[in-house]
Amino acid sequence: MASPRTRALRATAGAGIDTEAVAEKARALGVMGWVRPTGEIHAEGDAEAVDELIAFAGAATESARVEGHEQFAIRGVSAGVFVVQEHQATAHHYDLRLEVDGVMRSWAVPKGPSLDPAAKRLAVEGEDHSLEHNDFEGALGDGGVIVWDRGSYEQAAASPGPRPSTAATPSSSCTARSSAAVLHSSAPDPAPSRNGC
Repeated sequence: MASPRTRALRATAGAGIDTEAVAEKARALGVMGWVRPTGEIHAEGDAEAVDELIAFAGAATESARVEGHEQFAIRGVSAGVFVVQEHQATAHHYDLRLEVDGVMRSWAVPKGPSLDPAAKRLAVEGEDHSLEHNDFEGALGDGGVIVWDRGSYEQAAASPGPRPSTAATPSSSCTARSSAAVLHSSAPDPAPSRNGC
């Protein structure tokens, strides 16, 4: 619950904004929210601190609701690539891989992606893979592997590291969302029979 002195504002400062400087200032002031390279800002926290951040950014403002951010982040910048591979093995599953620090962090998702963003799926962390593994399709052991989806992901503001979700929302390009990462598919228009989007 927001205190009476808590304020939330949306602001536009223009595309020439120094996102790093705004994020640093916000963190110093204890302001939560985000900034995009396009100049959009969402700031929430102590009313005086929010006003000081917006004045620092030289932005035009409008009221917004408090969203409960846990930190201040830079949004709209790719955090890396992701790939989802369907693996026909002894136990059929999907592998979700996120690029983190030059390697592909991996999770096996036994039930696969869901069209319901509220659906939760078990994801069991596996061994890291190289970036070259992203393109692998073909026979592997007693089964095969196909690339089911790929694209880039955006780090959201909820946590300092990615916690992937395999929930997909229907759109012209499937997008998986969680509280900490947004996955942007590069598939132009995925076939419904193959991935359900």
